[in-house]
Amino acid sequence: MRVLLVILALIVPILIYGGLGWIVSDIYFSMADIEKMTIHEYNMTILWIRNIICSLFCYIVLQIKDNWRNIDFDSDIFSWVLVVIPLVLAYVMNYIPVSAGAGWLILIVCLLDMMFCEAWCVADDLN
Repeated sequence: MRVLLVILALIVPILIYGGLGWIVSDIYFSMADIEKMTIHEYNMTILWIRNIICSLFCYIVLQIKDNWRNIDFDSDIFSWVLVVIPLVLAYVMNYIPVSAGAGWLILIVCLLDMMFCEAWCVADDLN
C-alpha cells in the first residue's frame, strides 16, 4: 500500500500538469488568434495556463487534506505558500527574458510543488 501511495504521489501531478495543461492550452489556442501572437506571448500563455493548473491542484489537494484531517487551511501560511509559488513564478517570467532553461526550471519547480502537496497529504496514511 505504501508503494502505491508513493507512486500515485509522483505520477498524478505529472499527468495533471502535462495532460490537463496540454488539453487546456489546445482549447485556448483553438479559440485565440494565434497568427497575431508573438512567440513570447504564446510561451507566456502556456506558462500561465500550466501554472494556474498547478496552483489549483495544490489548493484542491490541500483542501481535501484539511477536510479529512480537520485542519484549518486558511491559518496555515505554508499551505498558502505552496499555492502561490507557481503564480509568482509566472508573474516574474513576464519581466525576464524567456529561455529554455527558465522554462525547464519553472516546470521542475511546479512539478515538485505539486508532488510535495500530494505527498504531504498522503504522508499521514503511510504511518
